[in-house]
Amino acid sequence: MFLRFAVLVGFVLSVGAALGSFSIFSSYQTERQLRLDSESKLIQTQDSASSSEESSDQYRQKISELEFEVEKLKEEQQILKGEVEAKSGLVEQLESDLNQKKSEIQTLSKKIEGMKPQAVIPPAVSSAPIREESVSVVPEPATPEPFVSEPAPVKFSPPVEAKPEPVVNPAPSSPSASSQTVSSTSSASASSGNETAGDTRILTVNRKFNFIVINIGLKDGLRMGDKVEVVQGETQKALAQVEKIYDKFSAATLLSEDKGNPVHEGDTIRKL
Repeated sequence: MFLRFAVLVGFVLSVGAALGSFSIFSSYQTERQLRLDSESKLIQTQDSASSSEESSDQYRQKISELEFEVEKLKEEQQILKGEVEAKSGLVEQLESDLNQKKSEIQTLSKKIEGMKPQAVIPPAVSSAPIREESVSVVPEPATPEPFVSEPAPVKFSPPVEAKPEPVVNPAPSSPSASSQTVSSTSSASASSGNETAGDTRILTVNRKFNFIVINIGLKDGLRMGDKVEVVQGETQKALAQVEKIYDKFSAATLLSEDKGNPVHEGDTIRKL
């Protein structure tokens, strides 16, 4: 009886031990599974954290690159801004120079227009026709010298009705004097014409606007843009280019000049 009780108790204890062992094993398995899950989650979390850190590093690098590009663009913007300001200043300067050149051209045109009446006709030419007219009237009474008694009153009574004697008496001397006057006048005008035609010189030197006025023009075969040289003997003193041209005189801009021997009024001009 006691033995049966002992066997029964041993069996119960064995079953309890087996149940306890199974329970412990189950708990261990559950705990192990939970630990593995936790470790897996931890690894995933670490991986995600590392990937996030890598992404953040990439983002930081991109941000740095973008900041560098922004700084570079700012520098380029400053450079372009400076160039724009410089170009604007250059444009303003060019406009100012253009306006100044226009005013200089207007001033030069006014000065040339003002000088034009002085150089058109010399005084000797205008006085010659008057003397020729007087000569044409005076020689007429000289023809009837051999016929003073009769033909003179008949021929010259209409033009010399009031005083026939003064016309007849000085007739021998007046034609010769008048002819001498005409010949001297014509010779003087011819000589002055020859002198002007063969002597090309500077009329005016304008240092302010750097141009000269010369006594040749369209009638002398000069054209716009032609170049002339100022010479002294066979030595060139200056070089000029025609900018304004008229019939008998022109204005030329000085292109080069010998500073040790500058041009003056009256210097000789030679067309190139």
